[in-house]
Amino acid sequence: MSIFARNLELILIVEIFFLILGVFLTAVFYIIFNTPHILTASDRNRRIARNTVMLYIRTLLTTVITLYTSRVVLAALGVEDYGIYDVVGGVVVMLSFFVNSLSATTQRFLNYEMGLGNSRAVKNVFSTALTCHLLIALLIVVAAETAGLWFVKNRLIIPAERLHAAIWVYHFSIATMLVAIAAIPCNAMIIAHERMNIYAYASIADAVMKLIIVYLLQMLRYDKLVMYGALMLVVTVFTNGIYVVYCRQKFRECRFTLSWNKTLMKKLMGFSGWMVAGASSNMLAGQGVNMLINIFFGPVFNATRNIAKQVHAGAYMLTANIITAVRPQIIKSYSQHDYKYMYRLVFSASKLAFLLLYIVALPILLHTEYILQLWLKQPPQFTAIFVQIILVDMLVQASYVSIASISQASGKIKRYQIIIAAGFLSEFCLSALFFKLGYPVYSTFMVALAVSFLSLFTRLLELRASVGFPVRKFLLEVSARMLLVAILAAIAPLAVTMLTSFSIFRFFAVTALSVLSTLAVSWFTGFGKWEKELLKQKIRAVFMPSRHHTV
Repeated sequence: MSIFARNLELILIVEIFFLILGVFLTAVFYIIFNTPHILTASDRNRRIARNTVMLYIRTLLTTVITLYTSRVVLAALGVEDYGIYDVVGGVVVMLSFFVNSLSATTQRFLNYEMGLGNSRAVKNVFSTALTCHLLIALLIVVAAETAGLWFVKNRLIIPAERLHAAIWVYHFSIATMLVAIAAIPCNAMIIAHERMNIYAYASIADAVMKLIIVYLLQMLRYDKLVMYGALMLVVTVFTNGIYVVYCRQKFRECRFTLSWNKTLMKKLMGFSGWMVAGASSNMLAGQGVNMLINIFFGPVFNATRNIAKQVHAGAYMLTANIITAVRPQIIKSYSQHDYKYMYRLVFSASKLAFLLLYIVALPILLHTEYILQLWLKQPPQFTAIFVQIILVDMLVQASYVSIASISQASGKIKRYQIIIAAGFLSEFCLSALFFKLGYPVYSTFMVALAVSFLSLFTRLLELRASVGFPVRKFLLEVSARMLLVAILAAIAPLAVTMLTSFSIFRFFAVTALSVLSTLAVSWFTGFGKWEKELLKQKIRAVFMPSRHHTV
């Protein structure tokens, strides 16, 4: 058996193991939320559970495919072209940073009106939002093909012989972005209606098509970098076409009429304007730092950072799926003044987001070098350090990522978004300072980690001032409990890692031990009375159904 075949076999074994692990974790989450004994909230919790299961299965499949395709694309394009694609595509992302803000705004207003049962207002929000998106698309084309194109040609460090290919990739990236912009209102409508199965199916189709691209790259004779950009555009058109067709067939509110409702547009743009402040600073900390790395260290380290960011993206989806599933209910609960249920959702979602990520992150943190070698065979320099710091940063963010939904639901987002913008802006500025002073490339991730710690407390304090958020209760029930779980659950896996020599058996043993220890410690120290009661009720309903009936 060749070295490549042996490595591929090990990769498949690891991926299958994590797939089974993910299904198991999904079942645990389903048990927690899919109980019929939760007073009048049973339907809402079952819907959340079903949506989370669909999103999590989607994440497992797309993550496995992404891990494999990243490895093959890196080999097919080479480190330099891979870094060029990342940094050139990043220019477009910087120019479209406010698109996600308008998407979040659209979803917020859709869910708020749905919570009030106002179908006419829902249709009005959809049409007005789509009109705004079309105008924004026009502005982005102008900005991207003028200032953006000049920046790519004159400021990015790209080898002269690859500049022509990079320009083609840039144009394809702009077209990809425009297609995505046009479909955002439909995407928001699907999530607002909590039809996560369609969202999951489209994402899986997207991942499968990207897998097909991997094999096409190996067969095509034309410039692989150019073809990769073109094929990614085709995938975006297909995936977003699914959203548009589905919305037009299933939702009456999606019959677009050119709407110029000044009052609603003012509300949408006012809300999204503050969302833009946070999103633009996020892009500055993301793609802006990517530009700094290109300028100070060259495209090879852009490839290294991109690999680490793919791990970040996979880890983020573990937490984002939960937030995507609960956000509609959080906003609807706020519009209905059901604050008790809303806070329960936020607290439990924060705990579960952290636990799902921690169970996967712990064995990766203990075996980072080994996993990267299986995945990439020869990972670029500093990749392991990048990945480890990013995972720790994600764990910090996971513990408070759900609280942003409360700010969006209330509409009182001005100061909250200013705090977010200040954090990301400081991340960019400090990274530039450290690079200028000669610090290593991974210092930017250390800065991001410090900002995440500070953001936890500043955002909580702002929510207490604006909506009366119970900060002390959150810190005790979520932050303190999750910190204790992280420390206690790591003791046994860490001891095994330090006391035994490495082998594939130890990797699986440590992973299994991480799952068991995290779940055990979570039961005794992580879960509160409400979560424990839900588990007990479900267990009794399963094993003693005749004694317990649905309320």
